[in-house]
Amino acid sequence: YADSGETYLEAGSKFNNYIFVCQAADAFYFGDDLDRALSSARDCIKQAEGKEKSADTVATARARIADSLNQRGVYGEALSEITEALKTNSNDAFFLLTKATTLYGLGRYWDSVTASKAAIQASDGKYGFMHSQLGFALFKLRDWDSARESFERAADLNPTDPEPLYNMAACFQNSGSKRDAITLYKKV
Repeated sequence: YADSGETYLEAGSKFNNYIFVCQAADAFYFGDDLDRALSSARDCIKQAEGKEKSADTVATARARIADSLNQRGVYGEALSEITEALKTNSNDAFFLLTKATTLYGLGRYWDSVTASKAAIQASDGKYGFMHSQLGFALFKLRDWDSARESFERAADLNPTDPEPLYNMAACFQNSGSKRDAITLYKKV
């Protein structure tokens, strides 16, 4: 990813084309180089904003910034960025998930539930990690049964991932169903 990012930046400079800078931001983001992802995404926005047919590209760059900031715990600025991204594509499942994660980080659990449900609906419910995000917010709200159901859906969608089972066990434990909790903890 780092080599791809470097090549895209070089092409962006050589051909004076914002698309390459935006692609560099994606490469750095997927390569977990958050510093370079953030700087490239910000350069992408500066170069692309206002240009014809650039709205989706700018929205994606804003979403990359928001997700990178979430990973660093900078939730206020992340919320601003993802809110702007959603103005362009309000039904993007991954943008909605980023918003749910941001709201969760801000301690706005009811709002996180709403955004998580919207992400699940936009993706037709096919991603277990989206169900898990919903479960995390419901868990914080102490809605043990609903949280457990969300983690159960996540486990069904990704049966090799032990995390949803562990989270289901925690829900059982908190709701007083200790036998069910022990059974799942052992399975994990």
